[in-house]
Amino acid sequence: MQYTYEASTAIDAKVTLMMGELVITADDVSEVTVTVEPTQPDRPADVRAAENTAVDFADGRLTIIQKRENLVSTWVNKSWSIDVHVRVPKRSRFEVKSSYGNIRVRGLLGRSSLTTSYGNISAGDVADLTAKTSHGEITLDRSSGTTTLTASSATIGEVYGSASLKCSQGNAVVGLVMGQLEVAGSFGNIEVRTVMGNVNARTSHGRIRLGDGVSGTAQLATSHGDIEVGIRQGTLTWLDLDTKAGAVRNELAVASDEPQNDDDDGAAERLEVTARTNHGSVRAFRAAAN
Repeated sequence: MQYTYEASTAIDAKVTLMMGELVITADDVSEVTVTVEPTQPDRPADVRAAENTAVDFADGRLTIIQKRENLVSTWVNKSWSIDVHVRVPKRSRFEVKSSYGNIRVRGLLGRSSLTTSYGNISAGDVADLTAKTSHGEITLDRSSGTTTLTASSATIGEVYGSASLKCSQGNAVVGLVMGQLEVAGSFGNIEVRTVMGNVNARTSHGRIRLGDGVSGTAQLATSHGDIEVGIRQGTLTWLDLDTKAGAVRNELAVASDEPQNDDDDGAAERLEVTARTNHGSVRAFRAAAN
């Protein structure tokens, strides 16, 4: 089943699904297209679930609701699923709530909220996003606005705005931080590959690794686990490293002259690092040349 509506500007959308995959594409289009299909067309339960999904568009607002009626016995006795594809103008705003299923976003959305109880969430370039999965992984290519993520595990390629990650049972991996990053973990490792902004990372049980510290600040803390901090050559660094049960190793050579990457006014990149672990080792080392 396919639905098409005219829309010359970004829209507001509310999507409520019980069980199914959702794909959102934000593109340079002047219409809204919604496709609802059974995941397996030859399975009656899937067909019935697709038929019980209501789609409506009025006054710039799209609603997609998967109705519960006639699905109770199916929920108990047999699994079912639908696939929903939505194509909208760029910077459209979404509120999505899903019980079971993955959410994928292609293109740039406006301020949006994506929630699934069981499933993964993935997106490319996001501006203002709140995303949560109780049991699943969140993957973003780039965060340029205010981003708040809650998941079992999370991966962000680049952070240029402000990002907050909460990971309950898995790892948190961030490629590049140019803005503000806060990471809180329970049982899992935290890795930030390049820091040129501000990072606050803490976990209860897990390892923390900062691969290439260039500038900004890094506050790192774990109760049980090692901490590794890589510092780029030429960066003026202030280190405060401590462990209650373990070893602290500073492998950085103390320079006898000024850093070699000074800019025109004589100011080098500067990085402040505070690292604390109760049970584990702390190591500061020279990052590999890029």
